[in-house]
Amino acid sequence: MLNSLSKKILAVGIIILFIETAVIPSTAYNNGYNNSINFKPPETLFIGNHTIYESNNIQTKSNKIKDTDEEIQPFEKNIQKINHNNIGNLEGNNWTFYPTADTYISEWYHTDNYGTNENFRVGRNDDSFNDKSDTLIKFNVSSIAKGTKVFAKLLLYYYGAIGNPKTREYSIYRITGDWDEYNVAWFNQPSYVSTRTEILVISEEPGVWVEFDVTDDVQSFIDGNVDNYGWIISDDKELYSYYNYVYFRSRENGSFKPYLIVKESDTIYVDDNNTEGPWNGTLEHPYRYIQDGIDNSFLGDTVYVFNGTYDESVIVHENRISLIGESKNNTVIINYYENYVILVRQRYHAITINGFTVRTALSNPYHFPYGIILDFFSHNCSIYGNTLIDNYDGICLYGFDDYNCITDNYVFNNIGSGIYIINTDYSIVTNNTVDKNDIGIRLANIQYNIVTNNIVTNSEVGFYLEYHIAKNNISANIIKENIVGIVADRYAYDINITSNTIIENDIGIYLNVVDYCNISHNIIDNNICGIVADDRGFWEQINIFKNNISNNHGNYKYHGGIFAWDINKCKVYLNNFIKNSPNVIILYSSLNVLWDGNYWDDYTGTDADGDGIGDTPYILGLGIVNKDHYPLMEPYTGFKPDAPTAPKIDGPRSGRSWVRYTYKFRATSPDDKEIYYYISWGDGTYRDWIGPYSSGDIIILTHTWIKRDTFSILARAKDSDGVIGPWGVLAITMPKGKTISSSPLIKLLEKFPLLNRFISLLI
Repeated sequence: MLNSLSKKILAVGIIILFIETAVIPSTAYNNGYNNSINFKPPETLFIGNHTIYESNNIQTKSNKIKDTDEEIQPFEKNIQKINHNNIGNLEGNNWTFYPTADTYISEWYHTDNYGTNENFRVGRNDDSFNDKSDTLIKFNVSSIAKGTKVFAKLLLYYYGAIGNPKTREYSIYRITGDWDEYNVAWFNQPSYVSTRTEILVISEEPGVWVEFDVTDDVQSFIDGNVDNYGWIISDDKELYSYYNYVYFRSRENGSFKPYLIVKESDTIYVDDNNTEGPWNGTLEHPYRYIQDGIDNSFLGDTVYVFNGTYDESVIVHENRISLIGESKNNTVIINYYENYVILVRQRYHAITINGFTVRTALSNPYHFPYGIILDFFSHNCSIYGNTLIDNYDGICLYGFDDYNCITDNYVFNNIGSGIYIINTDYSIVTNNTVDKNDIGIRLANIQYNIVTNNIVTNSEVGFYLEYHIAKNNISANIIKENIVGIVADRYAYDINITSNTIIENDIGIYLNVVDYCNISHNIIDNNICGIVADDRGFWEQINIFKNNISNNHGNYKYHGGIFAWDINKCKVYLNNFIKNSPNVIILYSSLNVLWDGNYWDDYTGTDADGDGIGDTPYILGLGIVNKDHYPLMEPYTGFKPDAPTAPKIDGPRSGRSWVRYTYKFRATSPDDKEIYYYISWGDGTYRDWIGPYSSGDIIILTHTWIKRDTFSILARAKDSDGVIGPWGVLAITMPKGKTISSSPLIKLLEKFPLLNRFISLLI
C-alpha cells in the first residue's frame, strides 16, 4: 500500500506527466547550426610601442547568422576520406541492418510514388516548380534484446547532386506514423516529430558514404519507448538559388544500399611500445598509433592511450568518442608536418580529449600548427586536463562549435593564441592556466560564453575581445604581467568584465569602439595605466563602476588610472582612485561623460555638512566639462561583499548511463557565512539553492544520466546574504551503456524529462 507521502508524490508526478505530454512534442536533442563564414589571417594593430593582432576581414555577427548560399569553408578542406564500408572488423557486439523500406516523396508530384526507384533524393526547387523532396527510410531492429545499451549510425551512399549541397543542411526526424514503401506519396506522408534527431552538412564530393548519428532514436526503438516507423530526411533551409538536390542510393541498388550499424561501446587501447604487433586494439594487443585506434572506433567508444611519445597528427572522425591519455605529462603527441596536432573534423560532436601533452616539434622553426582544433559544427565537446605547448594556437574552436567546455588545461608558449574561439556560442572556458602566449585568450564574433577563473599571464595581450563579441561574461580571472591585460575592440558590445584581478600589466584594460559594456568590481592595480578609453567618439553606454583603481603609474604614452581619449556617453561612478599618477588624463572633448560619486585620493575639498560628499566638484582635465560633482570623502566600501569561492567538484569524469554516481562539492565563504549551492547536471536537471551548509563543508550528491553524451556539471555558491560566487565546472562523459530492465518507469523517464527532473529532486 502507498503511504500518504507516496500518494502525494505520485499525484504530482502524474500532473507533471500530463503537462509535459501536452506541451513537449519531442525530447530529441536539437542540433541547431548556423552557416559558416570565410576567415582570413590577422593583420597588425599597434598599441603604443607594442603589436597585437586583429583583422579587417572577419565578417560581422549579423553576417554569421544570416542564411546564405555561401559554400562552407572548414579548417581542413582535404581530409582523407574514411572507408565506412569496412564494418566487418568492428570489435564487440554489433549489428548491421538493411532497410525494410525506403523511398522519397515530392511535393510537386504530390501523388506519385517512387518506392521501386534505385535512388532517392532530398532537396528543393524554389523556381516555378516550388518542389520539396524528402526521403523516408526504416529498419527492423527488433532482434536486439530490450535494455541493451547501444550506439547507432545510419549510412547513405551519396552519389550525385544538382546545385551546391555544401551550402545546405539535411535534417533527420523520427517518424510517428506508419507508411508503406509502395503507396506513400507527399499527400499521404506520415507525421513526424518537430525536433530533429541529427543534422548533416555535406562537405565532400559525390562518391562517399555520409552518416547520421541516430543513437537516441534506435535506443528508444529497442527499449520499446516509441514505435519504430523509421525516419524522414529533409532539407529545411530556405533556398536562395535556383534548385538544390542530393541523391542517395536506395535499397533497390544492391551495391550501395543504405545500412544501419548498431553497436555496444568498447574501450580501444593504444601503446607505442607495441612495435612488433599484433595490433587489434585490445589490452593484450593495443594499436601502436592513436590514429589506428580512432580509425577502428565507433560511436561511444573510448580510445585509451598509454604513456609514450606519439609522433603523429590525429584526426577524430567519429561522434561521441573519448580520447583519453594515461597521464598528461607522459602521454605526448608531437607533430612535425601537419597544421594540427589533434583535429576534430567538422560535424563530429560530443568528443572528450583529456590527459595529453600536445606540442609541435621545435626542430622545425617555421612549423607552428594548431594544438587541438575543433572544425565547424563540433558541439558538446570537452577538452580538459591537457598541456598545450609550442603550437600556433593551443586550443581553437574554429567556428560554430557551440556548447563546448575548455577547462583545467595548461596552455604555454604558443606563438598565436593560447585559446582562440571564433564564431562560437554557449561555451565555457574555466580553470585554465594560460602563460607566455602571444595572446592568452582570444574571443571573436561570439555570444553567450562564460570565461571565468582562468589565470592569464606573461602575454602580449591577456584577453582579446573583438568583432561583434556580445553578451559574454569575463569574470573572476587573474590577469597579470601582460603588456595589455584585456583588449575590447572592434564593436565588442554588451560585455560584462567583472570581479577580475588585473595587476602588473602595462595597460590593464584597453577599450576601442565598444558599446553597452559593464566594467565593475575589478581590482585594477599596479599597472602603468589602469584603463585606456581610446574610442574617438564611438562609445555608447559604457559603465565603469565599483572598481578599485590604484597604483597605476609609469613612464609610458598611456599612464595613470584612466586615460580617456575623446570618449562620450560613458558613466564612471563609485570607483576608488588611489595612488595613481595621475588619477585621470582626458584628451580632446570627451563629452557626455558622468564622473560622479568616485573617491579621489588627491581631492582637497571639504565636507562641511558631514554627508560624506565633498562640497565642491573634483576637477578633471581642464574642468570645463568633466567634473565629479559628488566626490566621496572616503573610499567607497559598498562593493559587492566577498563572494564564496567557485565550488570544487570531485567525482568520476566518465561512466555509464543509468548508473548513479557520487560527487562532492566544496566552497568557502571569506566571511565564514553559511553557503547554499546551485547545481546543474548538464542534462536539463538541477538542484536549486540547496542548503544552508557551513563554509568549507563537503556536500555529497548523487546523479544518474539517462543519455550518453558529454555533459558539464556547473555549480556555484551563494552566502546567507545572497552574494553569489563564480561557477565551478566539471566536464564528464557518459559514453557507455548498461543493460537494464526496460520497465515502464524507465520508459517514462526517457520520454518525459520534466518528470525525470521532478523525481531526481526527490532522490
